[in-house]
Amino acid sequence: MAVMGLNSRQWPEAAMIMVLFTIAELIEAKSLDRARNAIGSLMEY
Repeated sequence: MAVMGLNSRQWPEAAMIMVLFTIAELIEAKSLDRARNAIGSLMEY
């Protein structure tokens, strides 16, 4: 999708999509870590 934006000279939108996708991946990784930690702490009891 971002490559199509670059080819049609709409690079600001393509760059924004890449930035938002990266932010979404970081948020997802953090939430998965928190879920793992929560499950791990529950398993200790």
